Amino acid sequence: MKDYEAYDGGFRKKICLNGLWDFAPSSGAITDLPESFDKVPIKVPSPYNINAFMGSHFRRYAGNEEVYVQGGDFRLYPEYPSRWENAKCGFYRRSFGLKKEPGRRYFLRFDAVAFHCFFYLNGVLLRETTEGFLPIEIEITETANDGENVLLVACESAGYLTYKGKDGRNRLDFPRGSFFGEF
Repeated sequence: MKDYEAYDGGFRKKICLNGLWDFAPSSGAITDLPESFDKVPIKVPSPYNINAFMGSHFRRYAGNEEVYVQGGDFRLYPEYPSRWENAKCGFYRRSFGLKKEPGRRYFLRFDAVAFHCFFYLNGVLLRETTEGFLPIEIEITETANDGENVLLVACESAGYLTYKGKDGRNRLDFPRGSFFGEF
């Protein structure tokens, strides 16, 4: 796969890493790195559980009335396995080449990653963040190899942020399992 390359105002060389990535859903902890990945790749940018966003579910309203909400009659990414929809966390992995030049600094820039994430480059933990949908920039000058590099982004479903509102209903302030990025 050829990475897209461009120059930003003549000063920064950019390599876009959007496209197909390896993916591993998990019901374990976000710190339990996977030993293997799914045979189905994931498209970046996209949430791993996007097909569950509008899924059918029961909702309890005032007076304890429970109503079945049908949800969408579509699947945005029909190739994504249904087992991804309820994963507690997801691991995105992508290799990329880099030709390091003396005196240059190198950064990973993510336009948005939701919500609780860990970033690894070549097996080294770079950062843990809960930035939500804010841009994230991580310097990788010392960690990046001259040549092949492996980036792993671990994203935890925002379900751990669910809380009970005053009305007794579950509340969640953030979308789940999303990942958008660029190098």
